[in-house]
Amino acid sequence: MVGILKNHFITRHLNNGVYAWTLTTYLGHFITKAESIAAKRDLSWTILGIEFYGNTPMTYYPHTGEKHVVIRLSEKAAGNRGQATYQLAHEAMHLISPGGPENRALSFEEGLCTRFQDAVAWEYEKYSSPAKDPYAGPKADVDQLLGLNPSAIMDIRALEPRLWLVTPEIIQRAVPKVTNVLAERLCSKFPT
Repeated sequence: MVGILKNHFITRHLNNGVYAWTLTTYLGHFITKAESIAAKRDLSWTILGIEFYGNTPMTYYPHTGEKHVVIRLSEKAAGNRGQATYQLAHEAMHLISPGGPENRALSFEEGLCTRFQDAVAWEYEKYSSPAKDPYAGPKADVDQLLGLNPSAIMDIRALEPRLWLVTPEIIQRAVPKVTNVLAERLCSKFPT
């Protein structure tokens, strides 16, 4: 596996002071892009890095008693740069507002992360994968929300920066045209 991971973390000099991208440099760019959509990330959390573990990518909160967060990508992604980039983009958006192990993400956040990963993985690696259940519905709902107000994410976070605490009332204050049904769906707990 070391040879495979080398493609993700070992950079090489290309020319004139330019180096090849790694997952680490991608993460920096992805956070900057995420902040341009959803406002500044919660800086009270320390991002420890990226690791590969198991079958499911996630933001992982080590039991250190500190506000630490790790991005875990699937072991399968260790052998596929496009898939690793795709998973990393999703988890990078989660870093905007980490909820810790006790706060489950809302469909709103998962839809936002899925929308972001689709756009970013295509831009950086020309990699795509269709959103599947249970992510497809929340992504479509976020698309609908942004169709009503392209700055909806910024406007919502101006009212409540912690994504796991967003309520239908907050969404409706930020986007008055949103229906009660859509606001309720967006604020439902995402199935784990």
